[in-house]
Amino acid sequence: TWILASGTWRRASPPTAPGPRHSGAMAYDAGRGRTVLFGGFDGNFRRLNDTWEWDGANWSRIATSGAPQSRAFHRMAYDPSRRVVVLFGGGASFTQRLNDTWEWDGAVWKRRTPPTPPPARSDHGMAYSRAHHGIVIHGGARGSAASSIRKDTWLYDGRSWQQLEAGPKPPAVTATNLAPESTHGS
Repeated sequence: TWILASGTWRRASPPTAPGPRHSGAMAYDAGRGRTVLFGGFDGNFRRLNDTWEWDGANWSRIATSGAPQSRAFHRMAYDPSRRVVVLFGGGASFTQRLNDTWEWDGAVWKRRTPPTPPPARSDHGMAYSRAHHGIVIHGGARGSAASSIRKDTWLYDGRSWQQLEAGPKPPAVTATNLAPESTHGS
């Protein structure tokens, strides 16, 4: 666990920590002051479905029933208007991509079944958009071939997903990130 403060990195030595992993997803839950970590691969390339929270001093594994299935290459973002962390998609295997939507409220994972979810994908960008009052995803991959890279953009408002089609869009991308708009000046 590494912490960046005042432009300097320092290694933390918490008494409890998740095991080594990669391709998991994290989001900062500003309402509760916790960083949430879910899934990814362990050191033996097994997909995980564990939930961890960092409080600034220590990691805690959160015992959950009904958590999302094991996955990697998924994304999470905090929705401050509804005070939940939203998880979307990822890969359940090297060939199976997911298009499920989950919400973490700090106590339980809840699967959401909006009427028209985006197509399955992994490695997409995902962030909260204040301008759109919801979670935005863009790009990702539906498979491992270069032709499977997506260029669509979707918005989740807590009830439904809708594809955003107006105006110019970024190109097809994968292994990307999105960030929320600045909170300064407006």
